Amino acid sequence: MSSLGPRSLRGPTTFLCLLTSSALIAACGSAGGGAGNAAGTASSSAGAAASSGSCAAGAAASGSTYTVPQEPDSGVNTPAGKCWASIKPTPMNVTDVGTLPSGESAEFWIAWSAQDLYIRAYATTWPLENNGGANWWQSDATEFDVSGTDGHGGVFSNGDKYQIAITSDGVLQTSGVNGSAASPAPTPKVQIVNNKGWYSELIVPWATLQVKPAKGGKYEFDIGEDFGDSSGNRVAQMAWQATPGGTNDWHDDTSQWGDIVLG
Repeated sequence: MSSLGPRSLRGPTTFLCLLTSSALIAACGSAGGGAGNAAGTASSSAGAAASSGSCAAGAAASGSTYTVPQEPDSGVNTPAGKCWASIKPTPMNVTDVGTLPSGESAEFWIAWSAQDLYIRAYATTWPLENNGGANWWQSDATEFDVSGTDGHGGVFSNGDKYQIAITSDGVLQTSGVNGSAASPAPTPKVQIVNNKGWYSELIVPWATLQVKPAKGGKYEFDIGEDFGDSSGNRVAQMAWQATPGGTNDWHDDTSQWGDIVLG
């Protein structure tokens, strides 16, 4: 358990898009749409796609199951800026670590295509902090936990279950459970919304999960958002389905995860 402290105050910085290891983040723009939509031109594009019927209507989580809408393979490797606005965001309401600072929040979206699983999150938090160093979970980060099975057998150490994270500086963190073994590696994307927060997106090839996707497929899944401070400490962690105070940390224990079902 990390020590907890208030988030530091720091002057706003210029809106920027970060380079990941593979590509420049798509959908850069001003933050006109808030947490529910991608910023700038991405929001307008998403609305047009939804109205034309090319994107499925999303479904929010119900209990511990999230029905994932199917999106067309677009050829650009992500539906960001095309389909996200038609999918209803789902909040992360479980406080697993610390106390969430006033005014901060986290939510997520999921979509799938024949090639990839798309997972997106938004954290309302400012300023962004990345002072955790090797302990990346002490920074502002999103933790994605996903499996190609639905056994909920508890603690895992190998197989097709992965914990992979993205810090708000755009770095894919593969030091979590099985993260370094993910092959082909998921693609991280980050978008900073000046003075408001940040989007994180993970594109996971179905080949990584050793899955041939089909409607009705059901898989273990959970997601968490870390909120760091300037001293390199995590002040809070929010999650979708974690069990606070459990014997095992939620990302190591699939019995605490929810489910995603391909719609």
